[in-house]
Amino acid sequence: LRATSDFADDDIGIDNLRLNVTPACPGVAFTPTTAITSTSATINFAAVGSATSYSINYSPGGSVQTVTNANPVTLNGLTPYTNYTVTITTNCGAQSGTSTTSFRTAIGNDDCAGAVNLMPAAAGDPCVGATYTTTGATASPFVTSPCTGTADDDVWFSFVAAGPRHSITVTPTFNFDAALELRSGASCPGSSLVCQNASGNGGPSGTETLVATGLTIGTRYYVRVYNALTGSGSADFDICITTPAALPCEEVTNLAAGSITATSASITFDPSGGALNYTVTATPTTGSPVTATGTASPIGLTGLATGTSYNVTVTSTCTGGGTATS
Repeated sequence: LRATSDFADDDIGIDNLRLNVTPACPGVAFTPTTAITSTSATINFAAVGSATSYSINYSPGGSVQTVTNANPVTLNGLTPYTNYTVTITTNCGAQSGTSTTSFRTAIGNDDCAGAVNLMPAAAGDPCVGATYTTTGATASPFVTSPCTGTADDDVWFSFVAAGPRHSITVTPTFNFDAALELRSGASCPGSSLVCQNASGNGGPSGTETLVATGLTIGTRYYVRVYNALTGSGSADFDICITTPAALPCEEVTNLAAGSITATSASITFDPSGGALNYTVTATPTTGSPVTATGTASPIGLTGLATGTSYNVTVTSTCTGGGTATS
């Protein structure tokens, strides 16, 4: 403490004096949290000279871990788009100090690489939507799309086609003009197949349903959802993928045989609606029939008997197990 005289040489007056004691074990000083992903974050803080260790806890869902080095500490196994509070206790023998900081993890499916896998409902089952959000989402880079609206908050989903036809339904909350896009390709983000943005409303009246047809069973497709309005949307929505009940199975048309040799022929036809595959059966007047299967015209028949007449039928097998023969 140092003072000077305002009066006589040996006369000093001190007024309004406050002494602050520096804690022997202060809390840490945080620097910005870095490397934030949907499931992890790196906590940075400066060391306290008198500390022997640091006890770190985070909520929700965390457990205490103790470290002796100060910087940095990476938290893993976090939940996407969740607010976390981190508490660090400085341990200095008999004394301690506490500091807190907070951060929010990134949304999990902001980019195609993090697309959430959706399971199509069984044929004829109703739509049971799961809730997701565009809050915190940003525009996906390197995506070329003909779809309307401003996709500055798109999120991603994927599914494996269980049939040639699925309906993708998005029901938004209010003030959220839902738009969706179906894409396909060997890898993200694929190429655009079809867009859906028929309504400019939010809430149930703004529900969008994209009916996807001509799908290849076992193939993965990508679905992009966004608020078509400019500005990152802060809203939730429900999404589900349904499968129609067994469609009426139709017969093929314009059935013909060509490229006929002594032992083979090529059967051509116009496809039927809803068919998964076709079975061609060539039945001779006497003897055993010859069959061949395929998913599209033409279908080749081999192993025919030389000089024999055959009656040819094509059976369509459709979603749900229905059949039709022509």
